[in-house]
Amino acid sequence: MLIIRERVARLDHCAAYVLGSPLPAPAPGITTLAQGARGRVSDPNLTDAWAQQFSIGVAYQISPDYAFSIDYYHVLGTHEPRMIQDNPTIGALCDAPPNGSNPSDPRCVNGADTRLLDLAFVDAGLGAGRLSEIRTAGSNSRSHYNGINMQLKKRLSSRFMFQISDVVAWSSSYGARRPRPITGSNRDVLRQNQLLAIDFGPTQFDERNRLSGSGVFQLPWGFQVNPILTWSTARPYSALAGQDLNGDGQAVLDRACVGLGPAVFGCQMVPPNSFRGKALIQLDLRTAKDFHFGERMKLQLMAEMYNLFNRNNSCNNVDKTFYDSNGALNPTFGDPAGYCGGQGYGAPFGGPYRTQVGFRFEF
Repeated sequence: MLIIRERVARLDHCAAYVLGSPLPAPAPGITTLAQGARGRVSDPNLTDAWAQQFSIGVAYQISPDYAFSIDYYHVLGTHEPRMIQDNPTIGALCDAPPNGSNPSDPRCVNGADTRLLDLAFVDAGLGAGRLSEIRTAGSNSRSHYNGINMQLKKRLSSRFMFQISDVVAWSSSYGARRPRPITGSNRDVLRQNQLLAIDFGPTQFDERNRLSGSGVFQLPWGFQVNPILTWSTARPYSALAGQDLNGDGQAVLDRACVGLGPAVFGCQMVPPNSFRGKALIQLDLRTAKDFHFGERMKLQLMAEMYNLFNRNNSCNNVDKTFYDSNGALNPTFGDPAGYCGGQGYGAPFGGPYRTQVGFRFEF
């Protein structure tokens, strides 16, 4: 008999229990789940996530002022969290024809809403629909990261210094989500679909290349300029179907059909994160001017400019729903939905360039 309880009360007197004596009375308030409620259990083999990693690199002093380094990083994430759906609907079998369904099948004890375990619940005398979903918290997923980091540095001399770095990287996982493949109570995957090869792909934060640079330049007459530049290639995103195409009772993970044609129940789905968004290009600039009064007092006036190019960096924050309610192509698919890259999320766009001025007085 499978009994899933909503919660287990803590018994403060358990420490005083003696083996062989009667079990302590359960605390008040423990109830079984209501008819049709959702069950959630933890895999008995649940464990902490592991990270197997190694790196190798070399650094070279080019001259007294310049240094160059290059490093390779590899990270294999194992035992990563995943929510598994153990009681999905079996609409592919019990829904109305066509699509190869057979509502007269003896397993379809609750019509088109029949779930995988409904027949077992009926046989146990609990009735169809005793539980809706049964979500199992597991830890059997994994992810890969490989990156090459190159860096050129110049120390402060001749009134300027700078640092330039370039990262070439690949980040992949099952379900292509970051930092863990599929987590959250509304992102559970069917048990038989946990490790499908087609579901292994680039994560949402996979950037093939990220170039960044910063510097300090001391100009004549007490002026100082500090630029920070970031440029990265486009991040990926998935073409979400927005409908239940595999009959498991949820639509949040379903993707568009292969060939990107109209929505067809039971079709093979495109791999996750098959599309790329917009490259991130951002320049921030800080300028300052010092005024000295005697030997101890200094006044610094400063102006800071954020996103000097006034660029709407949306990256992969776009409309990801591929189909409309009729199963046809959504005309707004891929349209920017908000900012990313430190500009804050949210729509609509509204002048990402920002400026602030200030002063600092030292004495």
